[in-house]
Amino acid sequence: MYRAALKGFAARYGLDPPPGRPDLAHPDFGLTLAVHMAALVAVDARAAGRRETWRG
Repeated sequence: MYRAALKGFAARYGLDPPPGRPDLAHPDFGLTLAVHMAALVAVDARAAGRRETWRG
């Protein structure tokens, strides 16, 4: 689900999907919305020239 969201958001931004991913086994990613938001943050960070920071 994360990879699909990442590819979709990246396509919308006109970018290649960024590498890496958060630890999706963390309890904070138990909801679909959290997984989608993580993908959006990763793509938005790339679009802005920043690096996403995963905190757990």
